[in-house]
Amino acid sequence: MRTRTTTTMITSPQRAVPALDTPGQQPTIAPGRVPFCGPLPRGRFSVLLVCLFLAMPLAEAKEKKTEAKTLLSGSVFREPGFALRGASVVVSSTESGKKKQEWKTLTDARGEFVLRVAAGPASYNVVVSAVGFQSEQKPVTLAGEENAELSFLLQAAPVEGEKR
Repeated sequence: MRTRTTTTMITSPQRAVPALDTPGQQPTIAPGRVPFCGPLPRGRFSVLLVCLFLAMPLAEAKEKKTEAKTLLSGSVFREPGFALRGASVVVSSTESGKKKQEWKTLTDARGEFVLRVAAGPASYNVVVSAVGFQSEQKPVTLAGEENAELSFLLQAAPVEGEKR
């Protein structure tokens, strides 16, 4: 015995929905129609296109390689060897012919700091200062992707009018 199934299309201005006579039957959709969707109004379609074009540069940005970094880290102490919290650390590039770059940070509760700088052969000047202490600076030269660890011992600044 052979059963006959028919498919009818219920059409409205917003959508075309196939009506099925038999469960499990695949819908037959008229050419040019999208199931369960009507035609997109021009305004929504334009917004969709604009969003797609705006997303393209974001995808390209993710593909770019990130620049390699190296670490400049260290500790800042005060007399008699206690950690100095909140000291200002300024690292500036000293390469001639290149754009001067500068990085700034503060020491943590243990007197430590960490800065990420561009990897590669470069020279830097590291200046550490804190209120009530004499500032100290050290030159640093990196050959490649090596990390540099520095240690600073800041001396108390002389008080005006005080003799030593």
